[in-house]
Amino acid sequence: MKVSLIESEGAIMILALDEDLMLQKSVALTDLSLFKYILYQVANEIIEMDTMGCVSFDEEEYSIILVTGEDEEEILLRCRALHEQVNRVLFKNTGITVTGAVGSCVQDALQLHTSYQRATQMLPCRLVGGGGTIYEWNERSLLLKQTQGIDDALISVLSGVLENNEITYTLGIKNLMDAMHLDKDSRFRIVSFGYRLSTRLADAFGDGSKKAFEAALILLRDFRDTDVSKVDQSRERIIELYLNIVHIFVQHEAGGDDENTIVTQAKTYIYDHYAEPLSLGLIAEQIGVSGSYLSHIFHKNVSESYIKFLTRIRMEQAAKLLKSSSEEKIYDVSEKVGYVSVKHFSHVFKQFFGMPPGEFQEKYRKAERPSL
Repeated sequence: MKVSLIESEGAIMILALDEDLMLQKSVALTDLSLFKYILYQVANEIIEMDTMGCVSFDEEEYSIILVTGEDEEEILLRCRALHEQVNRVLFKNTGITVTGAVGSCVQDALQLHTSYQRATQMLPCRLVGGGGTIYEWNERSLLLKQTQGIDDALISVLSGVLENNEITYTLGIKNLMDAMHLDKDSRFRIVSFGYRLSTRLADAFGDGSKKAFEAALILLRDFRDTDVSKVDQSRERIIELYLNIVHIFVQHEAGGDDENTIVTQAKTYIYDHYAEPLSLGLIAEQIGVSGSYLSHIFHKNVSESYIKFLTRIRMEQAAKLLKSSSEEKIYDVSEKVGYVSVKHFSHVFKQFFGMPPGEFQEKYRKAERPSL
C-alpha cells in the first residue's frame, strides 16, 4: 500500500453492512458479496474524492480503510465524516445501514495490525449498541466488555460443538442469552446474535458448510417476525432457535440427510399418521430438524405447504371411506382421518370437494344402486 506515517498518524476503520437488515430484506445469500462490493465501491469513491485515506478488503469482505491525519482528533473526525457519508448513501439506495469500527491511532505503519485488531474488537459492539453507527476504540468501553462476554459465550458454544458435547454448547447458548439483555424491542438483536453464531460455526466447519449456513439463515428469516414482547416466554424459544442452528451444522458435518430425504421422511410420517393429531413441530421433532426449516424445504420441494399436503391426504382418505361404504357414519370418517370436530371436518371437506360429506356419500350411493 506504500504507506508512510512519518509525518502523520493513522488508524484502521472497518465498514461493515448490518447483516440483520439484509436478512430482514430477504437478500439472497448469493448476493451478500455483491452488496459488500457495493459498500467498498461507495467508500472508495468518497475517499478518492476527499483524499481521506485508502480502502481494501479483508478476508471477511469488510471494507478496511486506513485513515490518516495530523493527530488522533483529526483522524476521528475524518472517520466519523466518512462513515456518515457512506452510511447515508448505502441506506438511501439499499435500505441497509453500515456500522463503522475504528481501531487505535498509531504512528508507525508496523503498528497498523494492532489498530486493525482493535477495530475488529469494536465491530461486535453493534450487537449490543445497534447498527448504523460508529464505534471508536476505548479499552474501558462498557460495550466492549459486554461484547467480550458474548465472544466468551460463542467460544464455549464452538468448543462444545467441535467436541460434540451437547451440555457445553447448550450452556454456552444460555450464557449468550444472558449477554443479550433482551427487552421488548429485541427481535433484531436476536437475529444479529443468530447471524454471528451462524458465521462463527461456518468459519469453524470450513467451506463445506455453505448449505448449513444457508439453512441457518432460513431459520433466522423465519424467526424475524416472531413476537418477543414477552421476554420470559420468548427465552426458551430463542434458545431453541440457536440450538436448531447448531444442530444444522452438526448434522451437516456428520453427513446428515439432504432436503429431499428430509421431505420424503416427512411425507412418509404423514401417510402413516394422518389419522392422528399432527403438527409441523411434531413431525419435525420425529425427523430431527426444526419446524421452520422443515416448513421451508417442504414447500420448496413439494410446491405446497405442509398443511395443504396434510389436508389433501386426509380428504382423499375420507373420500375413499365414504365411497367404500354407504353405511359409514360421517363422525366415524371424521375421526378416522384425524379430525376431532365433525363440524370442522365437514367444513374442510366441502371446501375441498364442493359439497358436504353427506351429499358426497349419497351421490356415490345412488351411483351404486342398480337401475330398474
